[in-house]
This record gives sequence, C-alpha cells and structure tokens, in this order.
Amino acid sequence: MAGGFNKESITVAIIFCRIGVVGIISTGLFYIFKGYLQLYNNFIIPTLVGIPLNIITIASIYLSKSGNLYYLAFGSLLATFCEFLVLIPFIKKNGFKFKLIIDFKDSYLINMFKISLPLILSVSTNQISVLIDKSLASQFIGGISALSYAQLIVSLINDVITTSIISVVYPLLTKHLQNNDIEQSKKYISDAIGLMILILVPCMIGIFICGEDIIKTIYMRGAFDENSVKMSTTVLKAYSLGIIFVGLRQVFIRFFYAIQETKVPVINSSIAILINIILNFIFINYIGIMGVALSTSISTIISTYLMFKDTKKRMANIIHKSNFFQYSKMLLSAIVMGIFTFIFNNYLNIYSIEISLVLTVLGSIGIYILMLYLLKVRQFIQTISSIKNKFLKRKRM
Repeated sequence: MAGGFNKESITVAIIFCRIGVVGIISTGLFYIFKGYLQLYNNFIIPTLVGIPLNIITIASIYLSKSGNLYYLAFGSLLATFCEFLVLIPFIKKNGFKFKLIIDFKDSYLINMFKISLPLILSVSTNQISVLIDKSLASQFIGGISALSYAQLIVSLINDVITTSIISVVYPLLTKHLQNNDIEQSKKYISDAIGLMILILVPCMIGIFICGEDIIKTIYMRGAFDENSVKMSTTVLKAYSLGIIFVGLRQVFIRFFYAIQETKVPVINSSIAILINIILNFIFINYIGIMGVALSTSISTIISTYLMFKDTKKRMANIIHKSNFFQYSKMLLSAIVMGIFTFIFNNYLNIYSIEISLVLTVLGSIGIYILMLYLLKVRQFIQTISSIKNKFLKRKRM
C-alpha cells in the first residue's frame, strides 16, 4: 500500500501501526461515552475534550524535534487514553453505572449488531479508499505529505463545524422520528442543511481563494519549500470543493441512522468509493497528485446527490420552497464575499503573508455578515436574536 516508501519508512510505519492499534479500545470507549452524554443533551464536554488531546499532541510533536519520532506515536496513544478518561466523571454524574452482563440473547444487543454491521462495513470501505489514495500519492515525492497537510485543514473544518451541527441535530431528529413527528423532523433536517450552507460555503470559497497563503502561514518553515507549498495548495483547493457536500451528506446519513436504516448509507459509500477509485486512475495520469484530491471531491458530490434522492424517497417534501429561497440568499452572500475575498487577497499583499491573511479573513467575514443582514437571511437573523436574548438574560441576572 506504500509503493513510494523506502525500507526505513516502511519499518517506521509498521512500528507506528503497532503502537497505534493499542488505542483502538480507548477510542471505542470515548465514542460510547460521547454518545451517552449527547443523549442527555450534553454537547459541550465532548467538544472540550479535544483541548487536552491537542495539548498532548502538540507536546509530542515538540519532543519529537529531538529526532525521536516515537514520541509522536506514544503521544497520540496517550492522547486517546486521556480523551475517554476525562469523560468518566461526567458520565457518572448522569447516572452511568457499569455492570458486566454477558447475554448474547439480549434483544438490544442483537439489534445493535444488526445496525452496526453495515456501519462497520461502510467505515471499512472508506478507510480502504483512504489507503488507495495514499498509495497512489506515494508515487510522487512529497505526495503523501501534501495529501496529509491538506486533509488536516479540511478535516479541522469538518470536525469543528460539521460534527458540532450533527451532534446537536442527530439526537433531536432521532427523538422526533421515533415519535412519528414528521413535520418537526423535516424542520430539523432543513435547519441542519441551512447551517451547513451558511457556514461551510464561505469556508469553501475562502480556502479555495486563499489556499496558498493558508498553506504558507501554517506549514512553510524548515524543509517545507516553495515546491511543497505549490503541491499542498493544489491539493487543498481540490479538497475544498467538497467541503459543503461532506457536511450535507452527513445530514442525510444521520437521517437514515435515525430510522435505523443502515443499508442505504453503506451502498452509497460503496458507490462513492468505486467512483473515487476510477477517477483516481484517470486523473492521476493527467493532473498528478491534484487528481487524487479532485477524485475525492467529485465522488463526494455525486454520493451527496444520491443520498439526497434516497432521503426524498423516504420523506417527501423534505425541504420547503421557502427554505430553497433562504439557501439561495446564503449562496448569493457567499459569492459576493468571495469576490471581495479575491480583491483583498490580491491587494493586501503589500503586508506580510500572515497579516494579509488575517486582514483578508476579517474583511471577508465582515462583508459576508453585512450581506446576510441586508438580504435578511432567516437563520442568520434568528441566530443574532437568540444571542441577543441570551445576553440580555445574563445581564438581568
């Protein structure tokens, strides 16, 4: 799976895998505890857990500068253990008690296996796709690094924004679907789609326009030269095209999870992976490493469209016409912001890259907020009103 690796790199990779596999149990426990807390509407603590994880990861990176790369592997392992250990006091507060009962005839356990097996298959196929991407990228010098650096930026956005929105919407959606409250369920899905468009589309446009400055600001130091910047920038821009579709796809997937239908997401994931692999082999011959990232984005766009069609089959009129009008206003606001982002990015280059990027981001956010306000985008106005009301309540207290 790593055709471009030398013997030393393969040896290090094998050792890293052996160390990392120990953390699988703690990762599994973390997600169980996280789900338990979300069931009790506690979304803040599972999110904040990422802080100690990142501190340990950063510390291990710093220690590895001495030349001992194994600090990275053991640091990552320690971080995963700390991640689930931090949640233990909070799940106990919510009445969680562990008692070992082994009953393979338990109806809940049987149902869990029935639901989880297709999910495991879906996740496995996704990981195979990632391995194939990296295997093809290893043909290019610095290819795997370019993919990893770009994926890290895109994953950060998806982890912070997409995961946060899904974490709030999914339990509420499940609850209303179980109570057969179709109209309220439609509202939650429409709101989730609206939030994804509201936040992720400007992120997508911003990353595409400012990709080079972002890469230079975060990574350009040491052995990371201009060639590395060019390669990572093209990959980042190709990945950025799929950001909004990753978010939307997760909304539709969670709908199927909520109705305990896991076969559709598995089939959809399999189609996406097949498309991704085919496009990989086509594009890589014409546009090189960028083709790997572009294949991923195109396959995500196609699979999102298919998921949307499948969702509409299960729930008719899932998105009201008035919502489409609101989504259009969001997209128009993002396009206007994009024009100004392009202008800022080209005319603020008299400053250092870091200052230019900060000014461009702040200016773009200002333009976007102004457009949302002028066009009276409903979700934006509601969010501002909600923040105002919370602030006034605290002030009165």
